[in-house]
Amino acid sequence: MSHPIPDGVWIGRVRMVARLALRIASVVLGLLAARSLLAWGYYLVESSQSGYVSGMAYVQFWWSLVMAAFYAVPAAAMLLWEPVVLRWLVPIPDRRCPGCGYPLLSHDAQERCPECGIRLRANDPA
Repeated sequence: MSHPIPDGVWIGRVRMVARLALRIASVVLGLLAARSLLAWGYYLVESSQSGYVSGMAYVQFWWSLVMAAFYAVPAAAMLLWEPVVLRWLVPIPDRRCPGCGYPLLSHDAQERCPECGIRLRANDPA
């Protein structure tokens, strides 16, 4: 069975889907970080309405900061290192024949490997 070399359009489409998934995941993590900080604010408001702010409010504050960092740091890392992660997830393939390893640098227009005859393009009729 031959393994066709993916072209630039296919790589672009897969990277676009991967980019969208990374951005959605980082937005969800950012929302979770904001939620943990809002939970501390809600706890502080509820405890201050009674006229007594306990020491538990400070513990809740630090715990909320830890949880916010737990969600925010991976979200920021995903956004900052998005290009690196995309190149790692969807690499541009080596221009060699998957069957015999023949270098295909000057054979971009050919549909088959000149060395072993394996199919190189996905749209080539078998």
